Amino acid sequence: MRAASFFQTPDAVRIVKAVEKDLQDRFLAYTYQQSLITLEGLARKSSTTARATAPAEANTTATALPDLSAASMRRDLRDKGVQTITIGTIPEQMMYDVRWFVVEAGKPVQLTLTNADFMPHNIVIGAPGSINPIGTAAATMPAPSAPDARAYVPDLPSVLQGSKLVQRDQSDTIKFTAPQKPGDYNFLCTFPGHWVRMYGVMLVVPSLDGFEAKPTVPNDPMTGKPYESQRVVVK
Repeated sequence: MRAASFFQTPDAVRIVKAVEKDLQDRFLAYTYQQSLITLEGLARKSSTTARATAPAEANTTATALPDLSAASMRRDLRDKGVQTITIGTIPEQMMYDVRWFVVEAGKPVQLTLTNADFMPHNIVIGAPGSINPIGTAAATMPAPSAPDARAYVPDLPSVLQGSKLVQRDQSDTIKFTAPQKPGDYNFLCTFPGHWVRMYGVMLVVPSLDGFEAKPTVPNDPMTGKPYESQRVVVK
């Protein structure tokens, strides 16, 4: 797929899309998405050419390629059950590099935490308004006996999902189904003391298409104020 994306031809698009029935592997899904993004320029170029040609020829050119718009690609991936989220950590800042992300209610989610920090971190998904109780409960838990344990994840009804404790330059992926009820769910690092800075919002919406048509920014669950940006930019 990656090799095909370097060839700006309709055949390249068809080769990439040939694997769209098997996108459960996160690496395959990521390469599929990135390859189509690369080939999106072909669709724009084709559109420009079509407008400059005769009507009959323009119709042939336009129908030769699938819709490669960003919105179409996101719908394409969603229809195949792929909601892939990647969250990193910022070294020596005790922060995630994402403040909030959006998923569609009732749809499968694949969330990967990649840790670039010197300290270990995890990611726990909680019910709305659960950051303080989950973080406080985790602080009283004993240290894990195994380095790759699912550590500091309290046994609370508000805890929906949790990753392993991820060491430096490692990652962990959790797969789950997004809650059926829309709302501002929380995510946080429950390593003792980290949750006061390492937290964010998993915004569950009824429809991603509806959200993209009329996007809204969630509030910071600690300050109650709308987030200024979705990603953390280190200066």
